Amino acid sequence: MKNIRWLILKLVNVATLGGIWISLVQCTVLNHCLKSCVTNLGRQLDIGTTYNLSEPCIQGCHFWNSVEQENCALKCNDTYAPVCERESCEVGCSSAEGAFEEEVLENANFPTAPFASSIGSHGVTLRWKPANISGVKYIIQWKYAQLPGSWTYTEAVSKLSYVVEPLHPFTEYIFRVVWIFTAQLQLYSPPSPSYRTHPYGVPETAPSIRNIESSSPDTVEVSWDPPQFPGGPILGYNLRLISKNQQLDSGTQRTSFQFYSTLPNTTYRFSIAAVNGVGEGPEAESGISTLSSAVQEEEQWLFLSRKASVRKRSLKHLVDEAHCLQSEAIHHNITGISVNGHQQVIYFSEGTLIWMKGVANMSDVSDLRIFYRGSGLISSISLDWLYQKMYFIMDELVYVCDLGNCSNVEEITPPSITAPQKIVADSYNGYVFYLLKDGIYRAALPVPSGRDSEALRIVESCTLKDFAVKPQSKRIIYFNDTTRVFMSTFLDGSASHLVLAHVSFADVKSFACENYDFLVTDGKAVFQQDSLSFNEFIVGCDLSHIEEFGFGNLVISGSYAQPHPLPGRPQQLSVLFGSHQALVQWKPPALAIGTSPSAWQNWIYEVKVSTQDFPEITHVFSNISGTTLHVPKLQSATKYEVSVRASSPKGPGPWSEPSVGTTLVPASEPPFIMAVGEDGLWSKPLNSFGPGKFLSSDIGNVSDMDWYNNSLYYSDMKGDVYVWLLNGTDISENYHISNISGAGALAFDWLGQFLYWAGKTYVIQRQSLLTGNTDIVTHVKLLVNDMVVDSVGGYLYWTTLYSVESTRLNGESSLVLQAQSWIAGRKVIALTLDLSDGLLYWLVQDSQCIHLYAAVLRGQSSGETNITEFAAWSTSEISQNTLMYYSGRLFWINGFKIITAQEIGQRASVSVLEPAPFNQFTIIQSSLKPLPGNFSITPKVIPDSVQESSFRMEGNASSFQILWNAPPAVDWGIIFYSVEFSSLSKFLASEQQLSPVFTVEGLEPYAFFNLSVTPYTYWGKGPKTSLSLRAPET
Repeated sequence: MKNIRWLILKLVNVATLGGIWISLVQCTVLNHCLKSCVTNLGRQLDIGTTYNLSEPCIQGCHFWNSVEQENCALKCNDTYAPVCERESCEVGCSSAEGAFEEEVLENANFPTAPFASSIGSHGVTLRWKPANISGVKYIIQWKYAQLPGSWTYTEAVSKLSYVVEPLHPFTEYIFRVVWIFTAQLQLYSPPSPSYRTHPYGVPETAPSIRNIESSSPDTVEVSWDPPQFPGGPILGYNLRLISKNQQLDSGTQRTSFQFYSTLPNTTYRFSIAAVNGVGEGPEAESGISTLSSAVQEEEQWLFLSRKASVRKRSLKHLVDEAHCLQSEAIHHNITGISVNGHQQVIYFSEGTLIWMKGVANMSDVSDLRIFYRGSGLISSISLDWLYQKMYFIMDELVYVCDLGNCSNVEEITPPSITAPQKIVADSYNGYVFYLLKDGIYRAALPVPSGRDSEALRIVESCTLKDFAVKPQSKRIIYFNDTTRVFMSTFLDGSASHLVLAHVSFADVKSFACENYDFLVTDGKAVFQQDSLSFNEFIVGCDLSHIEEFGFGNLVISGSYAQPHPLPGRPQQLSVLFGSHQALVQWKPPALAIGTSPSAWQNWIYEVKVSTQDFPEITHVFSNISGTTLHVPKLQSATKYEVSVRASSPKGPGPWSEPSVGTTLVPASEPPFIMAVGEDGLWSKPLNSFGPGKFLSSDIGNVSDMDWYNNSLYYSDMKGDVYVWLLNGTDISENYHISNISGAGALAFDWLGQFLYWAGKTYVIQRQSLLTGNTDIVTHVKLLVNDMVVDSVGGYLYWTTLYSVESTRLNGESSLVLQAQSWIAGRKVIALTLDLSDGLLYWLVQDSQCIHLYAAVLRGQSSGETNITEFAAWSTSEISQNTLMYYSGRLFWINGFKIITAQEIGQRASVSVLEPAPFNQFTIIQSSLKPLPGNFSITPKVIPDSVQESSFRMEGNASSFQILWNAPPAVDWGIIFYSVEFSSLSKFLASEQQLSPVFTVEGLEPYAFFNLSVTPYTYWGKGPKTSLSLRAPET
């Protein structure tokens, strides 16, 4: 240590005497760098070296400065010719950079958000406060404030302002500034407030059509999102729906619209364009076909009341007697009627009672019974045929109960509803409609444990006495007594349309309509629409006796008037495959346009599973009430196609887009995951679904993991390394591995029995678990974030933030497979091996998605390494430097800390292990750590020592050879020799020598010399044999 201090002081003094001024930070950096060089490079590389590598490393420390960081490696390249010296010089550059980063983290302020100094239509000028450390470069990043997307890079600058362009007009952006200290160290400011560029021109993009559907023959509904780049404030939208025989043009300021009076069974083309203050933007288009008109096969019946009697009248005949219910038990005028067309039951209210009876024989009172006995006057009722509920108004409050048992009544009056006169429940679309003295109001259908929904007025009128809701057409029909016309609107009060003009009634107390054929009563009589006029419609119980006054509560009944909705496509279908089973999951179909989340959605699902090789063999699983399905009895390593569709009593909806995936390969030992979360260690077989098994809370804060046989190796956040002994999927005991410190990335060589690690020093090291010996494998320019070992091939691979690199297991044959520009916004995250097919995979993440790269493993092909890119392979995120391969798919931890899998050939990922959050994991299965060739036990890969007695010399002093007997051959790999020769007059060394012979020339006869021979393979070194000899005679 005294020598190290002396060397450092001497070098610093030389620099001072040379007239070089170094700041306090630079002095500190230099001191740390020099210590690192002497400490780390005072230890030899794995195969030994004849060079004093600390000297070029120290020179690299002097070459580096924070202003011209990139010049350091260039100076090393110009100064040193031997590769090992040049690399050691570059280690000095990296060590200086690392020391500088530590100083920055201790002394730098944190950046503050940039601010806009001027804003235009296509650009924003930003300024920001400088860093308190010189030599910093800045990069402005931007992202949309309201649109999806991640941070986008601009360019590195030294000044304190930047014009971000080109930007879109009238678009909100947020910005942040990045302080660039080194390629590995950047500090990010908080985001700025959002800034909106100025308007310019017409909308750049078209609206995005979200959904278009035809829920009935006479309607087409469409919804859309505004254009992403509107150019200015959107004033409205121009809409067109056109077919061969019809064109409907309209405009709206909303983002949904219903076209009314379309033709049945007709194909239309829909187009939409946004309009701002300058003009109209580009159009978006979509096609839609309307439904066919339903054939009414069942007889239609009119139900109504006259005073205290309930009547049923067929609509088939112009003149006919009504079927009447008249009972002495009914004491008051009927106030409401509701019919269950599916169960053929009528409900009606009078006084404080709600009655029910079958409709087959209205005059038979034997099945007349009280459904509910209230405490106040019941003024209106409405049956919900989908959820099987009864809604009613009692003493101007709103109540609901189950049709099966109305003893448990719940009061649900919305806060804004006062003195309602009529109620209509529409669970088809998820709303309750109320008639108040100032118009029609709409509120979301209440759901269990749901919050009270706000009621909004959708039709304004102070004279309305009745209205009707057509669920399938999503229309509200009402009588406008001012203009004496029947109008209809969409469920939100938009898209008003004239239904029937020139109605002669001065007052409409109640009406009913089906297919827009109206029956109306003014209270005195009932009238039926005949073309454009109305004729009186006799509803008397006895045709010989004309009745007048007291008519109301008109209802046209039939199961067709109480439809079930037809579902759309299920969403977000995902399939997690095991080897012989699969877990299928999906989300319900999206809500129909204009409906609320409480609309009836009690779908029944069916799942279709087929193989791509034999599509005619299809398995269908039916009557599924949930949104998950466990599919058993699948073939391993087989590609399947899975689809799901929803059904209702009305029929099946469309099939989802299929999900294609492959079952896991068969395995004699089931694969399983070992994962570390915030609470400890978990295990879970890959072939099973559901939560994993919790093992221990003694493991936490893990940096990296690897395994072999029954041992699980892991490094913690302190840099210590431990081993847990495994018992199947359980753990038994653990112990600490000594002489390893600062470990981050970790990998295990299962043939040579070496543990490799890298941390915050710019070296990769390894320790033999057999001998405990530790040595440096190689030096790196950037810190390692992930590392894997190809033990069979004898190669080591690792990633940094911006590169994928490799060497032999002993540090020879270094190669950079891929280098990313650090300013491009892309970062290399992790890598993994597929040893079965001889491939290396790694992931690169940018601001939008994950890109997958693949390359053939080194040693498996001749020539240059070809890299295959799977651009935009996944839209998931990867949050940890961990990637695993198994059975044609990759596994990682996503942005939600959930372990996720995705097949190489697919573009959709699926969750594997929840509920997380996890920060590290590994997959354990023997095929992932194979033995080479046909070996059934671990082959010998590290040679024995050379026998000292086998050394001999041939020749004379001027030129002679030293020969020795090769040690026994290893089972796998090639034996090389590292030879060191030293005498008073010369020093010789040889690496990667295949033959057991060493030639010496030019020695004096009988000259004394020392010789060391170390046999080694890529997996490790055998013991060194050293001896002292004399040269032969002349």
